[in-house]
Amino acid sequence: MGTTPQGPVGHRSRAAAALALTALLAAGCSDPAGSPEGDSGTSGLSGPPVKLVAIADEHNRADSEVGVRAAVRSVNARGGIAGRPLQVTVCANQDNANLAAKCARDAAADPDVVGLAGTQNNFGSATNPVLEEAGLSTVGIPLTASDFTSEAFYAVVGGNVVALYSQLDVLVEEAGARRLTVAYLDIPAGRQLPPLVASYLRARGLPAARTVAVPPSAVDVSAQAAEALRDDPEGVALLLTTDMSSRFLQAVRQQGATAPVSVPGSSFSAEVAAAQLAGSSGDLYVGGQACHGDPGYQGFRSDAAAVGEDRPEDAALYSYMAVRVLAQVAREAPHADRAAITGRLRATRRVDGLGVVPDDLDFTREATVMGGDYPRMFNSSGCAFRWQDGSLTQLGGFRSGLFG
Repeated sequence: MGTTPQGPVGHRSRAAAALALTALLAAGCSDPAGSPEGDSGTSGLSGPPVKLVAIADEHNRADSEVGVRAAVRSVNARGGIAGRPLQVTVCANQDNANLAAKCARDAAADPDVVGLAGTQNNFGSATNPVLEEAGLSTVGIPLTASDFTSEAFYAVVGGNVVALYSQLDVLVEEAGARRLTVAYLDIPAGRQLPPLVASYLRARGLPAARTVAVPPSAVDVSAQAAEALRDDPEGVALLLTTDMSSRFLQAVRQQGATAPVSVPGSSFSAEVAAAQLAGSSGDLYVGGQACHGDPGYQGFRSDAAAVGEDRPEDAALYSYMAVRVLAQVAREAPHADRAAITGRLRATRRVDGLGVVPDDLDFTREATVMGGDYPRMFNSSGCAFRWQDGSLTQLGGFRSGLFG
């Protein structure tokens, strides 16, 4: 607790802060999206399927599967890959590094697998070296420091750093807050976030934030909420899980605070916000890694509904866009094989971001944000929303100034 130290943020602490929140538990692969037994829009397509793999952590596997299945349906309904059906298998690492590595080795050993897409995997240091050696490229969601440095990884969104900065930015730029409090989950990865908060605020000449650690096992968070409100902040950022954010926000409002609050976009769709925050939201903002522009977002919602998910969250949107981007690249490659797809990815300077991610994703240039600590952060923009009248309203377009 207390204020964040003002010292410099070094390479190691910044890179470690890219680690996402993990749980723990045995690997298995789902039935592939695009397999003949599934309704995946394969009618009229012919030839052997173009096979991809997505590696997913247990805590976000459901979202990964929704995003992958929805994207496969969309791609196949639009002609597949040069007339061939797209097929993606989700390999669940069940939050175990050894099993994540097995997912990567299995993909590398299957000559029919030509790439990975939609991956949300907290064990990049165990999987990326395997994929590099096999000549397999991943278009995915960066969750670890390795994902921001491995030449095998092509990130379509900016990961937890962008998610954090989007939450801070919406409070500062939209709500006009200058004195902030940040509540984070008290686990090793969560403890790496305060230095990033300090870096964002220091670059803007703003005072250090009060930071409050919340035990992951906490049921009653009223004490932590009281600590968060001790300096009468002008804005509160909740870097917590969906359930914990909901309980913390309720505790803040019950203690009489009316300050604007921001929550993570990956966890709060409009439907989730309505269900969990009804009556306690107050002035609520959402910071995310992707926008809800057209035609991509409505297409995503439609495709997700077609595969049985009527309330998809942004975590599923990220996997959806990763598969859609790799499919675009595969269509432009001379052949749908590992070497051709990897070669085309390396040469890609622009994609059709569908209003969800910027079109100018340039995979040929390393990023220089944060002193060059994240060279594979090809998309450093975020998006912001406000919860109003039972819906999320997007505030402008892509927010490209998050890193100053």
